[in-house]
Parts: sequence; structure tokens; C-alpha cells
Amino acid sequence: MLGKQCWRIVNNPDSLASKILKRCYFPNETLITGSKKKNYGSFAWKSLLWGKGILEAGMRWRVGNGTAISIYKDNWIPNSSFLKILSHPKLGVDATVNRLISSSGGWNMEVLNQNFSMEEINGILQIPVGGGEVVNTNIWHFEKNGCYSVKSGYWVGKSLTQYPSSSSCSNLVWWWKRL
Repeated sequence: MLGKQCWRIVNNPDSLASKILKRCYFPNETLITGSKKKNYGSFAWKSLLWGKGILEAGMRWRVGNGTAISIYKDNWIPNSSFLKILSHPKLGVDATVNRLISSSGGWNMEVLNQNFSMEEINGILQIPVGGGEVVNTNIWHFEKNGCYSVKSGYWVGKSLTQYPSSSSCSNLVWWWKRL
């Protein structure tokens, strides 16, 4: 349920709840790009941050013009098990997907061949390019319609907690003790 609320905040930034939370906790950022750790805030806010982790694991970009999508930081490769580029950032850490699109509106094969592995190139080539006026949109990778569901969010959350890292394990213990 926390993931669903985070999904609503991301996709409905003009809602009252989104505006209040943004003003209090991430005034200069979005929920996704905002800091993961805040030492202040209500229990509800700290719970939403836990739900944010589930959202980050399953949300990806549907490529439009590519201007707001980071090549190396964002999830945007639909057929990759990691949803993102894992190779060394040859184009610069802050490079955006629009650098990979040619002036004719397709993928720039020269840039792709110089900077990515064949597996990554194959994943990129399967993505239709939206073009200059098409807006990039966040979608939920684990549903065909692209909308978050509590059911698929549960399975993503379960897979994240199945093999937690040492740092996330302590966070989970803290969270359960707070309940």
C-alpha cells in the first residue's frame, strides 16, 4: 500500500497530498530523486520512504524525447533484468538518453556501438523512440498496462527483502520494530 501511495505522489504531483509532502520533505526535488534518508519527519513520511524503495525497483521510463532520462542512473531498459545500463559511463554520469537519438529520430548506432555492450544495445534497439515532442513517462515495469498494482508491488518488495544487503537488513529490522 505504501508503494501505491508513492505511485500516486509521483504521477499526480498536483494533488493536495503531493503538494503538502513536497513542501515539507522534498521542496527542490521529486519524491524519486529526493534523499533516501531523512532524519526528520513523521512516521507516515518514513513509511513512504520505505515504499519508495519498492517503487524505485519496479518503475521505469517510457522513452519519449529522452531529455529527462539519465542513461546511467535511471531505469529505462524494458528487457533487462536490472532495467538500467550497467556498463561504465563513457558518455558521462549525467548524460541523457536524447544523446543516443539521431537527428532523423531513430537510435544513433554509432554512439551505441562505441559506448555499450551488445546486450545493452539489443535492449535499447527494442525501445521505440517517441520523438522530439513526445513526453517521457514513468511506468510500472511489472504490469502490462504500466500502472502500479499492490499485487505486483508486493512481489517486488518480497524479492527485495528475500536477499537483503547488510544495510537494508538493519533498515527492515528497524521498520518491523517500529510497528
